[in-house]
Amino acid sequence: AISGLPISPASEAFAEILLCEVVRKNRDRFAFIWENILSAHYNSRLTCRPEGSEVESDSMILTPGIEKCVSGILKICIWASSRNVFANEVLPTLEILHPPLGACVWSPLELNLDKHLSEGLWRICRNVDGLSQIDDKAR
Repeated sequence: AISGLPISPASEAFAEILLCEVVRKNRDRFAFIWENILSAHYNSRLTCRPEGSEVESDSMILTPGIEKCVSGILKICIWASSRNVFANEVLPTLEILHPPLGACVWSPLELNLDKHLSEGLWRICRNVDGLSQIDDKAR
């Protein structure tokens, strides 16, 4: 919610779609937007719980906004890896979707996002030439 006003689930989902599309269309400003806004946005949306939520601390409810947020991060990763641009900065964000060492704050299976994740990861991995140029030590 912005300024304490509730946002409908449909509006939240539309905002996530719009955010992703605007960023992908502004390739010349992508690095600035990613570093200053988008990376923090995806981190906060997919790792933090809303205050006052009745949801248990170790689970998250799948809303249209969360679903579109996951789809958006996958689309941006696909876009970055297929164009060999900013992939070193963007792809590490995939750890949010499945963190190592069992540190998940939510389970993709719990949210029924296995089809989203499998399709997105397949599209990223099929670009072998682009992925070969990623510097895995860049973090």
